[in-house]
Amino acid sequence: MPVALTMRGPAEERAPAPVEAAVYRVVQEALTNAAKHAPGARVTVEVDRSRDRTRVAVINTAPPGAEQPVGPGGGLRLAGLRERVRLVGGVLRAGPLPDGGFRVEATLPHTRPASVSVEASEGAGPDGEAGTVSARQLARRRRRLRRALVATVAAPAALLAGVGAVMVAYYAHATAASVLPPATFARITVGQTRAEIDPLLPDRTLWGGAAPTDPPAPPGTDCVLYRPDADLLGLREVYRLCFAGDRLVAKDVIIRRSAEDAEP
Repeated sequence: MPVALTMRGPAEERAPAPVEAAVYRVVQEALTNAAKHAPGARVTVEVDRSRDRTRVAVINTAPPGAEQPVGPGGGLRLAGLRERVRLVGGVLRAGPLPDGGFRVEATLPHTRPASVSVEASEGAGPDGEAGTVSARQLARRRRRLRRALVATVAAPAALLAGVGAVMVAYYAHATAASVLPPATFARITVGQTRAEIDPLLPDRTLWGGAAPTDPPAPPGTDCVLYRPDADLLGLREVYRLCFAGDRLVAKDVIIRRSAEDAEP
């Protein structure tokens, strides 16, 4: 595609790197659109530079045989260009010409206005070019990412907390339901029948049953264990009732020692 280039302004004058990058992208995208939507048209690139700003324009005529003005095409690309130019404080204009051609023009100041300095630096790429995403968009994406991370961590944590709460509640209920008060235990005597003792016993037996350190039960007996209290933090004593057939043959108080209390 033949392109005519017109340069105006002092040759030694250079624009800041973000402005140079924006000018490059404007020319690149405008030429791409002209080649795609106006094949065979004449294209001119104008760069007008002063000490404080750069203006770049890409103009194409109507393509041979075109009956109507050529549309811009590449709407998303032009929107991206407009954002890139805005981030360095400039303005992009694009639209059809009366003769059926199309013009893309950007004016970019060499000193970025303070109102866009934060956005431009937020959108800058690794090579110093201004990006096409504004600081507000970046902030929204970061907030969405943070919320997703919080949800990813919070959901399993909430599930574990719920399961833990259910387990603790069940353990507390089972503990309270296995308490044989000391006064009631004292009323039970060896030789009584199950029918006599059952009304005095709690609904549940001891959670966990017998421990390896418990003394052995009398041979041929069926033993049940109960707690003397509902203390959830420790278990020092255990009540054991052992039956042979239908009659109580042994009644014991088992002292359970912690690891700290055990003999070395």
